[in-house]
Amino acid sequence: MTATISVHTDPLVRIERLIEAGEYADALESLRAGKSDSAAMRNARGVVLMRLGRAEEAVSLFRSLTTNDTGLFLKKDAPIIFKTNYATALLLNGNVTGALVVLKEINDETHPGVVRLRTAIARWRKTLSLPRRVWMCLAGGSPEKPIALDWVPGELAPIVRRKS
Repeated sequence: MTATISVHTDPLVRIERLIEAGEYADALESLRAGKSDSAAMRNARGVVLMRLGRAEEAVSLFRSLTTNDTGLFLKKDAPIIFKTNYATALLLNGNVTGALVVLKEINDETHPGVVRLRTAIARWRKTLSLPRRVWMCLAGGSPEKPIALDWVPGELAPIVRRKS
């Protein structure tokens, strides 16, 4: 199904409109066909991948977008939205420990994306048995129960809109 999205000269705006309309396959195709490999376009691709249930691919994309050359630390200049998207992709891929490490490194407990993710993880932890909670704290590991998100995963980078 192809959405009726108005033609716009800025490809990122067109892709954002496709994503907002839930036309993820069309958005992904537009991203593949696009000539730009900007950070905002790569972020949009990661958002689409998460929404299509392709968290593992999103993790790889966001890792390259947010971590330094070693892959061990977050880039200080990467936007927080990219970092919270990375944490979300990790969470969707079953890597709670990795998501928590990213959230800790963001070091902004008041950012809405950080709050939302920490709340989801805390809510999930309450569903675990005490022995499992202790095991997760000590050894990390994959969740035996999926972590439910009460929002559509992924945030798009704000687009600076020109006045028409």
